[in-house]
Amino acid sequence: MNSFFTILTAGLLAATSLTAMGYPTEPVKLSPPTDNEQIIEEQPQGDLTLYSRTCRAFREYYGIIEQVVEEGSIVKVVEQEDGTVWLHNTISMFYAPGWIKAEKTDDKLIINGPQLIYEEFDYDTGKLYKYFATAVEIVDFENEAGELMRSYRPTEDGVFTFDIKDNVLKESGDGSLIFGIVGYSESSGYYFTGYGDNYVVLSVPQENMVVVPDSAEIHDNWAMYYFDQEGYEVGKFVNLAIDGNDYYIQGIYPNIPDVWIKGKLEGNTVTFPNFQYLGPDMEWRYFAYLAGGQLDEDEWGNIEAVIDTDGFVMTLEDDGSLYADTNLLFVTSPDTNQENANFIGYFEGVIIKPQDSSTFTNPANPEEIYLGGLDGFPAIEFNLPTFDTNDNLLNTDNLYFSVFVNSQIFTFTPDAYFDLSYLGIDEATTELPFEIGNGYDFFQAGSWHTVYINGIPEDAIYNIGAQSIYYPEGKDVNPNNVLKSDIIMVGSPDDPSSVEEIGSSKEVKEVVFFDMQGRRVLNPEKGMYVKIVKYADGTEKTSKVSIR
Repeated sequence: MNSFFTILTAGLLAATSLTAMGYPTEPVKLSPPTDNEQIIEEQPQGDLTLYSRTCRAFREYYGIIEQVVEEGSIVKVVEQEDGTVWLHNTISMFYAPGWIKAEKTDDKLIINGPQLIYEEFDYDTGKLYKYFATAVEIVDFENEAGELMRSYRPTEDGVFTFDIKDNVLKESGDGSLIFGIVGYSESSGYYFTGYGDNYVVLSVPQENMVVVPDSAEIHDNWAMYYFDQEGYEVGKFVNLAIDGNDYYIQGIYPNIPDVWIKGKLEGNTVTFPNFQYLGPDMEWRYFAYLAGGQLDEDEWGNIEAVIDTDGFVMTLEDDGSLYADTNLLFVTSPDTNQENANFIGYFEGVIIKPQDSSTFTNPANPEEIYLGGLDGFPAIEFNLPTFDTNDNLLNTDNLYFSVFVNSQIFTFTPDAYFDLSYLGIDEATTELPFEIGNGYDFFQAGSWHTVYINGIPEDAIYNIGAQSIYYPEGKDVNPNNVLKSDIIMVGSPDDPSSVEEIGSSKEVKEVVFFDMQGRRVLNPEKGMYVKIVKYADGTEKTSKVSIR
């Protein structure tokens, strides 16, 4: 079983457009698509149910079709009164905007393909390529040399069927059919792209949510610190509830902030059992469950999650703080293989501790400042801590920063920075929000920020700097109540040659983005992407980013 991270990595390494893929497939001459077909992107009317999918998933990897075990991904199912059913996220390794139509009988759900699900414009050829969901047949045969070969070809009827029993949808048949993605060309007809699923089971997960009793003592806004999967230090607020020896934490999983988890205090340790249900993570499209564990790397470099059978264990300190003895996993299924789990998140070094508002001070200084950028376009890169000088966690909604170039504070204008419009900034400003997201000019991964400096040539920059700015009540509420860090400058205040110093520590060679299917994206728009920063020294930094 492969981890979610491994799945992402494989897609990144492929970095291949569907239009360039080639396989030992047998195209099928069906009726060609018409110009009247449209992708159904809006959710149809009807009753929505979220199903959890387990299946054997197929994906393209360096021109080879790989098979992995997939579990816990969310499939949206909308049922209408006339028996029409619509499905979304129907192929596990291929997230597409289109909804798929099916017909329901008493004990069957029948999907008739091909149905248009995705379109891709190839700028090299100037052509629009269309991709369809349909049934694909697995064909094993011997070649002239007597070697066993495998081929994949779309079926002539395009029908993929599920059996319905007790609100569970289970693929009919023996797994010889794949519900897959096919492309179309005038010369070849329909052909399999390498993405699809078989042995598919869709079920509704049991929602055993933790409920905090009325007798519990609630502690709001405790600080939680941890290192994320990419090694960035992250801080967030959580709520704690205590009822005797029962400990409850709310907000431990960032994408589902309202859910609580429950642990039991014995001696000075609090143990949170594995596989507590957290809910559907609609951003990553997986159902999430809690577990204690760690990551491991196999001999091929694949990252795997190994679950600790004891659960997620924390030590209780005298001041009420909790320090993790094990690392924290967010897995995709309660039935996952504990020695090689599919996972969607991983936190190391979790610390949860109370905060005293009377001890708040200025925000901590920016760190690790250097001159980066790409292809002659300079950028200031730095780490912006999310805590103050007394180690109190700061609300990042109220945290801002300024940058300095050649000993002067830098002004960002909407004319020079296209990204500002997405941030709702319509006027020139010297302060940018911590949660700046990712776009053409600004990039963020945890507390790490990259800010491109437009309008100043790289060889004209001789020093750079940054400052952290915090508004305890909120900038819009009380802009006069403001706390600032020191201005941290790097380089000489008057020596143009010092630009070589400030850029030499980490020269950025290239920044690339890939979508969740592993295809490279030149101009990322709104959505989830994987960002890889490649440095001149051969190192790389990979992070998951959301462009808003």
